[in-house]
Amino acid sequence: MVKTSAGASELIPVAQVANINRTIETLQKEGISVIGLEETSGTRMLYDTDLTVPLALVIGNEGEGLKDLTRKTCDFLMEIPMQGKTASLNASVAGGIAMFEVLRQRKK
Repeated sequence: MVKTSAGASELIPVAQVANINRTIETLQKEGISVIGLEETSGTRMLYDTDLTVPLALVIGNEGEGLKDLTRKTCDFLMEIPMQGKTASLNASVAGGIAMFEVLRQRKK
């Protein structure tokens, strides 16, 4: 990850945790909204969601997405609207799009 980030990993805090669901619950107790990013089962669309609040994005793996317990532990699920025949994006692209929208909303 550090190699492919081309130096960006030095500027953005990254945390590796042993238990994602326990971490989500800890973040929620601290008042941080936890949003799971899902391809097609999101309850909200990316552009219709207020991303100016303190939040953490949870992005599943490319093959299976989020695990069931993680999906249920998130405050809600959000999806990126897709057009055409492309049904999904890889995890890094989806994460980049979501983080760009967070930044765009916060710069208003």
